[in-house]
Amino acid sequence: MAENAGHKDTQPQKPISTQYRWVTNTAGAIRKAREQHRRFMDSRQSEPQMPPIPTTYVLAKPAQTEKQSGLALLPEWLVRAGLSSWLILGVLAIVWVVIFATSKIVPVFIGVFLALVITAILHPIVKLYNKVLPRYPATFLGLLTVLGIVGGMFTYVITSVTGQWDSLAQQFTSGAHTIVDFLEHGPLPFHISQHDLNMQVNTALDKGQAYLRSNAPSLAEQLLSNASALGEVMAVLALALFTAIFFLGSGKNMWRWFLNELPEERRYRTHRAASAGWFTFSGYVRGTMLVALTDGIFAAIFLQMIAVPLAAPLGVLVFMGAFIPMVGAPIAMFVAMLVGLASGGIGKFLLVGVGVAAI
Repeated sequence: MAENAGHKDTQPQKPISTQYRWVTNTAGAIRKAREQHRRFMDSRQSEPQMPPIPTTYVLAKPAQTEKQSGLALLPEWLVRAGLSSWLILGVLAIVWVVIFATSKIVPVFIGVFLALVITAILHPIVKLYNKVLPRYPATFLGLLTVLGIVGGMFTYVITSVTGQWDSLAQQFTSGAHTIVDFLEHGPLPFHISQHDLNMQVNTALDKGQAYLRSNAPSLAEQLLSNASALGEVMAVLALALFTAIFFLGSGKNMWRWFLNELPEERRYRTHRAASAGWFTFSGYVRGTMLVALTDGIFAAIFLQMIAVPLAAPLGVLVFMGAFIPMVGAPIAMFVAMLVGLASGGIGKFLLVGVGVAAI
Protein backbone atom coordinates (compact mmCIF):
# COMPACT_ATOMS: atom_id res chain seq x y z
CA MET A 1 0.00 0.00 0.00
CA ALA A 2 2.85 2.24 0.90
CA GLU A 3 4.54 1.49 -2.33
CA ASN A 4 1.41 2.19 -4.29
CA ALA A 5 0.96 5.58 -2.53
CA GLY A 6 4.53 6.60 -3.25
CA HIS A 7 4.09 5.66 -6.87
CA LYS A 8 1.05 7.86 -7.23
CA ASP A 9 2.59 10.98 -5.69
CA THR A 10 5.69 10.77 -7.79
CA GLN A 11 5.10 12.11 -11.42
CA PRO A 12 7.46 11.21 -14.19
CA GLN A 13 9.61 14.18 -15.24
CA LYS A 14 10.43 15.17 -18.89
CA PRO A 15 13.96 15.12 -20.06
CA ILE A 16 15.93 18.43 -20.16
CA SER A 17 16.55 18.21 -23.86
CA THR A 18 12.80 18.19 -24.58
CA GLN A 19 12.18 21.26 -22.44
CA TYR A 20 15.00 23.17 -24.15
CA ARG A 21 13.63 22.44 -27.60
CA TRP A 22 10.19 23.73 -26.58
CA VAL A 23 11.58 27.02 -25.22
CA THR A 24 13.78 27.43 -28.30
CA ASN A 25 10.87 26.90 -30.68
CA THR A 26 8.69 29.40 -28.75
CA ALA A 27 11.37 32.10 -28.78
CA GLY A 28 11.95 31.55 -32.49
CA ALA A 29 8.25 31.94 -33.19
CA ILE A 30 8.18 35.24 -31.26
CA ARG A 31 11.25 36.54 -33.15
CA LYS A 32 9.71 35.55 -36.44
CA ALA A 33 6.44 37.31 -35.60
CA ARG A 34 8.33 40.46 -34.60
CA GLU A 35 10.35 40.40 -37.81
CA GLN A 36 7.22 40.06 -39.92
CA HIS A 37 5.58 42.94 -38.08
CA ARG A 38 8.69 45.13 -38.59
CA ARG A 39 8.77 44.37 -42.34
CA PHE A 40 5.08 45.16 -42.62
CA MET A 41 5.53 48.56 -40.93
CA ASP A 42 8.60 49.37 -43.07
CA SER A 43 6.76 48.54 -46.26
CA ARG A 44 3.79 50.68 -45.18
CA GLN A 45 5.99 53.69 -44.46
CA SER A 46 7.76 53.37 -47.82
CA GLU A 47 4.50 53.56 -49.74
CA PRO A 48 3.60 57.11 -51.14
CA GLN A 49 1.08 58.97 -49.05
CA MET A 50 -2.05 60.03 -50.85
CA PRO A 51 -3.15 63.65 -50.26
CA PRO A 52 -6.34 64.06 -48.26
CA ILE A 53 -9.41 64.36 -50.36
CA PRO A 54 -11.04 67.79 -49.79
CA THR A 55 -14.58 67.83 -48.59
CA THR A 56 -16.92 69.69 -50.90
CA TYR A 57 -20.26 71.03 -49.78
CA VAL A 58 -22.89 71.55 -52.41
CA LEU A 59 -25.83 73.84 -51.75
CA ALA A 60 -28.91 72.17 -52.92
CA LYS A 61 -31.56 74.29 -54.52
CA PRO A 62 -34.69 74.62 -52.50
CA ALA A 63 -37.45 72.46 -53.69
CA GLN A 64 -39.69 74.21 -56.15
CA THR A 65 -43.01 74.89 -54.63
CA GLU A 66 -46.18 75.16 -56.53
CA LYS A 67 -46.94 78.66 -55.20
CA GLN A 68 -44.06 81.15 -55.33
CA SER A 69 -44.01 84.55 -53.56
CA GLY A 70 -45.09 87.69 -55.39
CA LEU A 71 -41.60 89.30 -55.24
CA ALA A 72 -40.08 86.25 -56.97
CA LEU A 73 -42.43 86.72 -59.89
CA LEU A 74 -41.41 90.41 -60.37
CA PRO A 75 -38.33 91.60 -62.28
CA GLU A 76 -35.29 92.35 -60.16
CA TRP A 77 -35.06 96.00 -61.31
CA LEU A 78 -38.66 96.58 -60.30
CA VAL A 79 -38.05 95.16 -56.81
CA ARG A 80 -35.00 97.37 -56.33
CA ALA A 81 -36.87 100.45 -57.55
CA GLY A 82 -39.70 99.74 -55.14
CA LEU A 83 -37.38 99.32 -52.16
CA SER A 84 -35.52 102.53 -53.08
CA SER A 85 -38.82 104.40 -53.32
CA TRP A 86 -39.84 103.26 -49.85
CA LEU A 87 -36.47 104.32 -48.45
CA ILE A 88 -36.79 107.77 -50.05
CA LEU A 89 -40.29 108.17 -48.66
CA GLY A 90 -39.01 107.26 -45.19
CA VAL A 91 -36.21 109.83 -45.37
CA LEU A 92 -38.63 112.53 -46.58
CA ALA A 93 -41.00 111.70 -43.75
CA ILE A 94 -38.20 112.11 -41.19
CA VAL A 95 -37.15 115.43 -42.74
CA TRP A 96 -40.75 116.66 -42.66
CA VAL A 97 -41.10 115.73 -38.99
CA VAL A 98 -37.88 117.60 -38.16
CA ILE A 99 -38.99 120.70 -40.07
CA PHE A 100 -42.45 120.60 -38.48
CA ALA A 101 -40.98 120.29 -34.99
CA THR A 102 -38.51 123.07 -35.71
CA SER A 103 -41.24 125.41 -36.99
CA LYS A 104 -42.97 125.16 -33.62
CA ILE A 105 -39.92 126.53 -31.79
CA VAL A 106 -38.53 128.98 -34.34
CA PRO A 107 -38.09 131.77 -31.73
CA VAL A 108 -35.85 129.46 -29.70
CA PHE A 109 -33.61 128.78 -32.71
CA ILE A 110 -33.47 132.50 -33.52
CA GLY A 111 -32.53 133.29 -29.93
CA VAL A 112 -29.75 130.68 -29.90
CA PHE A 113 -28.44 131.97 -33.25
CA LEU A 114 -28.33 135.54 -31.95
CA ALA A 115 -26.59 134.26 -28.82
CA LEU A 116 -23.93 132.65 -31.00
CA VAL A 117 -23.48 135.94 -32.88
CA ILE A 118 -23.10 137.88 -29.61
CA THR A 119 -20.67 135.27 -28.32
CA ALA A 120 -18.54 135.51 -31.45
CA ILE A 121 -18.36 139.31 -31.13
CA LEU A 122 -17.73 139.46 -27.38
CA HIS A 123 -15.35 136.52 -27.06
CA PRO A 124 -12.13 138.50 -27.79
CA ILE A 125 -13.15 141.23 -25.31
CA VAL A 126 -14.09 138.71 -22.60
CA LYS A 127 -10.84 136.82 -23.20
CA LEU A 128 -8.93 140.08 -22.71
CA TYR A 129 -10.75 140.91 -19.46
CA ASN A 130 -10.36 137.34 -18.26
CA LYS A 131 -6.62 137.88 -17.90
CA VAL A 132 -7.23 140.05 -14.84
CA LEU A 133 -10.75 139.02 -13.78
CA PRO A 134 -12.63 135.75 -13.24
CA ARG A 135 -14.68 134.43 -16.12
CA TYR A 136 -18.15 135.65 -15.21
CA PRO A 137 -17.10 139.16 -14.09
CA ALA A 138 -15.13 139.45 -17.33
CA THR A 139 -18.25 138.35 -19.23
CA PHE A 140 -20.48 140.96 -17.62
CA LEU A 141 -17.85 143.67 -18.09
CA GLY A 142 -17.46 142.81 -21.78
CA LEU A 143 -21.24 142.85 -22.23
CA LEU A 144 -21.51 146.25 -20.54
CA THR A 145 -18.70 147.56 -22.76
CA VAL A 146 -20.49 146.59 -25.97
CA LEU A 147 -23.85 147.88 -24.70
CA GLY A 148 -22.17 151.17 -23.81
CA ILE A 149 -20.67 151.47 -27.30
CA VAL A 150 -24.00 150.75 -29.03
CA GLY A 151 -25.89 153.08 -26.69
CA GLY A 152 -23.32 155.79 -27.31
CA MET A 153 -23.80 155.46 -31.06
CA PHE A 154 -27.57 155.83 -30.79
CA THR A 155 -27.19 158.77 -28.43
CA TYR A 156 -24.77 160.48 -30.78
CA VAL A 157 -27.07 160.04 -33.78
CA ILE A 158 -30.13 161.30 -31.93
CA THR A 159 -28.38 164.32 -30.40
CA SER A 160 -26.78 165.22 -33.72
CA VAL A 161 -30.11 165.08 -35.57
CA THR A 162 -31.97 167.07 -32.93
CA GLY A 163 -29.16 169.64 -32.75
CA GLN A 164 -29.24 170.29 -36.50
CA TRP A 165 -32.93 169.71 -37.05
CA ASP A 166 -33.84 173.36 -37.71
CA SER A 167 -31.18 173.92 -40.34
CA LEU A 168 -31.90 170.54 -41.86
CA ALA A 169 -35.63 171.34 -42.10
CA GLN A 170 -34.86 174.62 -43.86
CA GLN A 171 -32.54 172.86 -46.27
CA PHE A 172 -35.13 170.18 -46.92
CA THR A 173 -37.78 172.84 -47.64
CA SER A 174 -35.51 174.63 -50.09
CA GLY A 175 -34.62 171.32 -51.70
CA ALA A 176 -38.29 170.45 -52.08
CA HIS A 177 -38.95 173.81 -53.75
CA THR A 178 -36.05 173.15 -56.10
CA ILE A 179 -37.54 169.78 -57.08
CA VAL A 180 -40.97 171.32 -57.67
CA ASP A 181 -39.46 174.09 -59.81
CA PHE A 182 -37.54 171.47 -61.81
CA LEU A 183 -40.70 169.45 -62.45
CA GLU A 184 -42.64 172.57 -63.47
CA HIS A 185 -40.08 174.41 -65.59
CA GLY A 186 -37.43 171.77 -66.29
CA PRO A 187 -36.46 170.18 -69.64
CA LEU A 188 -38.67 167.16 -69.08
CA PRO A 189 -41.26 166.27 -71.75
CA PHE A 190 -43.99 166.69 -69.13
CA HIS A 191 -44.56 169.44 -66.57
CA ILE A 192 -46.18 169.25 -63.15
CA SER A 193 -47.13 172.47 -61.39
CA GLN A 194 -47.16 173.01 -57.67
CA HIS A 195 -50.95 173.21 -57.76
CA ASP A 196 -51.14 169.76 -59.34
CA LEU A 197 -48.80 168.37 -56.72
CA ASN A 198 -50.88 169.87 -53.93
CA MET A 199 -54.02 168.38 -55.44
CA GLN A 200 -52.43 164.94 -55.66
CA VAL A 201 -51.20 165.17 -52.09
CA ASN A 202 -54.62 166.21 -50.84
CA THR A 203 -56.28 163.41 -52.81
CA ALA A 204 -53.86 160.88 -51.32
CA LEU A 205 -54.57 162.20 -47.82
CA ASP A 206 -58.33 161.95 -48.35
CA LYS A 207 -58.01 158.37 -49.59
CA GLY A 208 -55.88 157.52 -46.59
CA GLN A 209 -58.40 158.95 -44.15
CA ALA A 210 -61.26 157.11 -45.85
CA TYR A 211 -59.29 153.86 -45.67
CA LEU A 212 -58.63 154.37 -41.98
CA ARG A 213 -62.32 155.02 -41.24
CA SER A 214 -63.53 151.98 -43.19
CA ASN A 215 -60.87 149.56 -41.91
CA ALA A 216 -60.50 150.72 -38.33
CA PRO A 217 -61.48 147.37 -36.69
CA SER A 218 -59.10 145.32 -38.83
CA LEU A 219 -56.31 147.84 -38.28
CA ALA A 220 -56.88 147.63 -34.52
CA GLU A 221 -56.56 143.84 -34.68
CA GLN A 222 -53.37 144.19 -36.69
CA LEU A 223 -51.99 146.59 -34.10
CA LEU A 224 -52.76 144.11 -31.33
CA SER A 225 -51.11 141.31 -33.28
CA ASN A 226 -48.10 143.53 -33.87
CA ALA A 227 -48.00 144.25 -30.16
CA SER A 228 -47.84 140.52 -29.44
CA ALA A 229 -45.14 140.20 -32.10
CA LEU A 230 -43.20 142.96 -30.33
CA GLY A 231 -43.46 141.00 -27.10
CA GLU A 232 -42.15 137.92 -28.88
CA VAL A 233 -39.22 139.92 -30.25
CA MET A 234 -38.36 141.12 -26.76
CA ALA A 235 -38.54 137.55 -25.45
CA VAL A 236 -36.19 136.37 -28.21
CA LEU A 237 -33.71 139.15 -27.41
CA ALA A 238 -33.83 138.29 -23.70
CA LEU A 239 -33.23 134.61 -24.50
CA ALA A 240 -30.30 135.53 -26.76
CA LEU A 241 -28.77 137.73 -24.06
CA PHE A 242 -28.96 135.17 -21.25
CA THR A 243 -27.80 132.34 -23.52
CA ALA A 244 -24.82 134.41 -24.66
CA ILE A 245 -23.87 135.06 -21.01
CA PHE A 246 -23.77 131.32 -20.31
CA PHE A 247 -21.91 130.62 -23.57
CA LEU A 248 -19.26 133.19 -22.67
CA GLY A 249 -19.02 132.19 -19.01
CA SER A 250 -19.20 128.40 -19.17
CA GLY A 251 -18.94 127.56 -22.84
CA LYS A 252 -15.95 125.23 -22.48
CA ASN A 253 -17.50 123.30 -19.59
CA MET A 254 -20.79 122.92 -21.47
CA TRP A 255 -19.00 121.64 -24.56
CA ARG A 256 -16.89 119.24 -22.49
CA TRP A 257 -20.03 117.83 -20.90
CA PHE A 258 -21.61 117.35 -24.32
CA LEU A 259 -18.56 115.49 -25.61
CA ASN A 260 -18.54 113.18 -22.59
CA GLU A 261 -22.11 112.16 -23.40
CA LEU A 262 -21.04 110.87 -26.83
CA PRO A 263 -19.44 107.47 -27.51
CA GLU A 264 -15.70 107.58 -27.08
CA GLU A 265 -14.92 106.76 -30.70
CA ARG A 266 -16.94 109.76 -31.91
CA ARG A 267 -15.64 112.44 -29.57
CA TYR A 268 -12.52 113.41 -31.50
CA ARG A 269 -14.29 113.76 -34.85
CA THR A 270 -17.17 115.69 -33.31
CA HIS A 271 -14.84 118.07 -31.51
CA ARG A 272 -12.76 118.63 -34.63
CA ALA A 273 -15.78 119.31 -36.86
CA ALA A 274 -17.42 121.62 -34.31
CA SER A 275 -14.18 123.54 -33.80
CA ALA A 276 -13.83 124.10 -37.54
CA GLY A 277 -17.47 125.23 -37.79
CA TRP A 278 -17.15 127.63 -34.87
CA PHE A 279 -13.91 129.05 -36.26
CA THR A 280 -15.59 129.73 -39.61
CA PHE A 281 -18.74 131.20 -38.08
CA SER A 282 -16.93 133.49 -35.65
CA GLY A 283 -14.58 134.62 -38.39
CA TYR A 284 -17.53 135.50 -40.61
CA VAL A 285 -19.22 137.52 -37.85
CA ARG A 286 -16.07 139.44 -36.97
CA GLY A 287 -15.33 140.01 -40.65
CA THR A 288 -18.82 141.42 -41.12
CA MET A 289 -18.25 143.77 -38.19
CA LEU A 290 -14.96 144.99 -39.66
CA VAL A 291 -16.57 145.51 -43.08
CA ALA A 292 -19.44 147.45 -41.48
CA LEU A 293 -16.99 149.61 -39.54
CA THR A 294 -15.01 150.32 -42.71
CA ASP A 295 -18.19 151.21 -44.65
CA GLY A 296 -19.32 153.59 -41.91
CA ILE A 297 -15.96 155.38 -41.71
CA PHE A 298 -15.62 155.80 -45.49
CA ALA A 299 -19.27 156.88 -45.82
CA ALA A 300 -18.77 159.56 -43.17
CA ILE A 301 -15.60 160.79 -44.90
CA PHE A 302 -17.31 160.86 -48.30
CA LEU A 303 -20.38 162.73 -47.03
CA GLN A 304 -18.15 165.23 -45.25
CA MET A 305 -16.18 165.82 -48.46
CA ILE A 306 -19.31 166.69 -50.49
CA ALA A 307 -20.64 168.94 -47.68
CA VAL A 308 -23.65 166.84 -46.69
CA PRO A 309 -24.92 167.71 -43.19
CA LEU A 310 -24.94 165.07 -40.49
CA ALA A 311 -22.06 163.25 -42.16
CA ALA A 312 -20.84 161.49 -38.98
CA PRO A 313 -24.32 160.36 -37.81
CA LEU A 314 -25.05 159.07 -41.29
CA GLY A 315 -21.78 157.12 -41.18
CA VAL A 316 -22.89 155.57 -37.88
CA LEU A 317 -26.24 154.73 -39.50
CA VAL A 318 -24.44 153.02 -42.40
CA PHE A 319 -22.36 151.03 -39.88
CA MET A 320 -25.43 149.80 -37.98
CA GLY A 321 -27.37 149.11 -41.18
CA ALA A 322 -24.67 146.68 -42.33
CA PHE A 323 -25.71 144.27 -39.55
CA ILE A 324 -29.28 144.01 -40.89
CA PRO A 325 -29.25 141.62 -43.86
CA MET A 326 -30.80 142.63 -47.19
CA VAL A 327 -32.53 145.82 -46.00
CA GLY A 328 -30.15 147.54 -43.55
CA ALA A 329 -27.68 148.96 -46.06
CA PRO A 330 -30.36 150.15 -48.59
CA ILE A 331 -32.30 151.93 -45.82
CA ALA A 332 -29.16 153.69 -44.58
CA MET A 333 -28.29 154.70 -48.14
CA PHE A 334 -31.80 156.03 -48.77
CA VAL A 335 -31.69 158.15 -45.61
CA ALA A 336 -28.34 159.59 -46.67
CA MET A 337 -29.77 160.35 -50.13
CA LEU A 338 -32.72 162.17 -48.57
CA VAL A 339 -30.36 164.32 -46.53
CA GLY A 340 -28.35 165.03 -49.67
CA LEU A 341 -31.56 165.94 -51.51
CA ALA A 342 -32.53 168.34 -48.75
CA SER A 343 -29.14 169.99 -48.69
CA GLY A 344 -28.21 170.15 -52.36
CA GLY A 345 -31.04 169.09 -54.63
CA ILE A 346 -31.21 166.38 -57.27
CA GLY A 347 -27.52 166.48 -58.14
CA LYS A 348 -26.34 165.82 -54.60
CA PHE A 349 -29.14 163.27 -54.17
CA LEU A 350 -27.76 161.21 -57.05
CA LEU A 351 -24.15 161.76 -56.01
CA VAL A 352 -24.80 160.51 -52.48
CA GLY A 353 -26.60 157.43 -53.82
CA VAL A 354 -23.77 156.53 -56.21
CA GLY A 355 -21.04 157.19 -53.62
CA VAL A 356 -22.62 155.23 -50.74
CA ALA A 357 -23.53 152.35 -53.07
CA ALA A 358 -19.91 152.22 -54.33
CA ILE A 359 -18.61 152.13 -50.75
